[in-house]
Amino acid sequence: MAQPEQRADKRIPYEDTVVFRSETTIMESALDISNISMSGVYVLTKHPLDLGTKCSLEIKLRKDNQLVTLLIGGVVSRVDDKGQGVEFTEIGEENSAKLQEVLSLRTH
Repeated sequence: MAQPEQRADKRIPYEDTVVFRSETTIMESALDISNISMSGVYVLTKHPLDLGTKCSLEIKLRKDNQLVTLLIGGVVSRVDDKGQGVEFTEIGEENSAKLQEVLSLRTH
């Protein structure tokens, strides 16, 4: 039997890339997004960072045939064999509004 969803924010399937920068490494790479919500993103990677690692994300989302760039701070909150979940810790009002708008378009 499937577990009921316990997250406060609905995850939206989303396939695109994100530029991921870790505060503990100089690594910068484009990784594939699996899903995104107002509180975080799941990034597919074969080389996840350790739980609790602080990072910054540059996420480019499509809205009305235009790219919307979000600069968001986060922390690795989940690691499994497919990738890592990143919880947003520093999103700001403007980025939050942009993300909400893009996600609302995808749920209708």
